[in-house]
Amino acid sequence: MKRINIPFVRNVLLFSIFYGFSCTIFAGLNFEWPGSDFFPAEVEIQAVGAISPINGSSRDFLIQAAEGERYKFSLPGKWNENHLKALDMKQVFVRGTMCKRDPENTWLYVTELRTAKPNETKPVIFLPSQRPSRLTRKNGGQYHVNCVRWGPAKKMSGEKTKSPEKESYLFHDTTIEASKLDNIYLGVQSIPPFFKHAFLLFTFSEDSIRCKNKSSSGLVISIEPVRPIDNAKPLAEMLQGALPIVYQIGTWEDFVLYNCERWGQKLSLWQMKFPCGGLSSGKFFDAMLYEATRPRLCERYDMNKNNCSSSIAAALFDYFDSNTAEELRKEFHGTLIITNPRRLPGVLEKLGLLNKQDEILVHPDNYFVPFKDILRSHK
Repeated sequence: MKRINIPFVRNVLLFSIFYGFSCTIFAGLNFEWPGSDFFPAEVEIQAVGAISPINGSSRDFLIQAAEGERYKFSLPGKWNENHLKALDMKQVFVRGTMCKRDPENTWLYVTELRTAKPNETKPVIFLPSQRPSRLTRKNGGQYHVNCVRWGPAKKMSGEKTKSPEKESYLFHDTTIEASKLDNIYLGVQSIPPFFKHAFLLFTFSEDSIRCKNKSSSGLVISIEPVRPIDNAKPLAEMLQGALPIVYQIGTWEDFVLYNCERWGQKLSLWQMKFPCGGLSSGKFFDAMLYEATRPRLCERYDMNKNNCSSSIAAALFDYFDSNTAEELRKEFHGTLIITNPRRLPGVLEKLGLLNKQDEILVHPDNYFVPFKDILRSHK
């Protein structure tokens, strides 16, 4: 008989209790951050001599990160131009908080500004299963996006594996016919033993998503931490907000192969109802694709403040009309409810965006069925 690892079981039970308690209690606690009242995101920047004044100002500056992101900031506290001159043309390290609802998403509330220490920040190395996408061209309602994931590079065996994230995947330049958008679904993925992850599925009419000789009718945007090569489940780093964020874009077929076949996970989906609060489905897709394809390597994934759920909510709320946005601000200001994937469907139901009773289930026993047939079986 195989011996039970008592310390491991004890640690899992203790963490389960702590995590469940924090999700229930911490979601109602108040929190504040400088200069904003909604949707904070931590940012860490390393740059060389890339700080310049904005319109000749002695307090407001622009910094360009090595990855290409540009942020505006005001000098913190008692700092003045002499402090910046001391940093000029040296390796600069900046830490701060930005508001994801800022129209430009670029204003940074600086908490730390100094010369970087040797080897303090390392270049981002992606797993074979992760890669950021960029919008390369837009012609009317036709989008051209690079690095969209289209599934494994070789045929899968149909069995679960210990490290599917380290296998090779196909990433292709992809054309998306946004005018042929049909529906939008909120998805919640169950990750054993007790985690949840939110994502978005956009469905289109046939052959509206194309690359080379392939086509798809479903596009998934999944907001994830960039996982280290040597640690595919970096729980501590996610809780600490120590990992960059990536908006992973892939086809529906790729997503269910990766999660249902390789990981053996279950997915719950709900069709979202548009228009709502002045927001149309087409406008929301445009907004999410913009958010998913702009540079973000300086932004940090944080399970408590800036994660899959809060990023979806931020994009939704930012494009509602002013009256709806104000109601939402009153409803959710000072709470972390919207950062919890378990609670997000209920939040969106309260806003009239979905009906929780209309749940669509996708799992290892039906993931290979065309999505339109799965929908038909749930009616």
